Amino acid sequence: MDTSAKQPNRWLVVLGTVLIQIAAGSFYAWAIFNNGFMMKTGGQLQIVNGVKKIMGGLPAGSVSFTFTLGMLCLSTATLAGIPLAKKYGNKKVNLIAGIIYGLAILALTLVGADTSIWFMWLFGGVFLGAMNGVLYLTTLTNAIKWFPEKKG
Repeated sequence: MDTSAKQPNRWLVVLGTVLIQIAAGSFYAWAIFNNGFMMKTGGQLQIVNGVKKIMGGLPAGSVSFTFTLGMLCLSTATLAGIPLAKKYGNKKVNLIAGIIYGLAILALTLVGADTSIWFMWLFGGVFLGAMNGVLYLTTLTNAIKWFPEKKG
């Protein structure tokens, strides 16, 4: 009787890593959502001195700061990602981080005229940024481990 556990195809690990990287990488497109968030929070498109501007809603600088906060959380969360993966395993950490990442995106669909900037900073900055950092580092390091003969 063979007691060795069947190893998953390591190319499936690479495929999973690529898919997670693409999904988590969507965070880097935050700037294209700035105007939409400003409009959803009550902003009106107006022409001022011949230039289209969004007046009202959340301020552009505050909405843009969400990405800055996210990048700060991303960089600090990468420090926690590897120890968490070593303690609980890559599957659990990536599953939980992926769920939180997805829920944060869903929460951002609730942005409306009465939304506080703190809501955007929490879900768009802290949760998206931190889970992006965890997903990014843990998936890449895991994929590399499956190919020890391929250095460089």
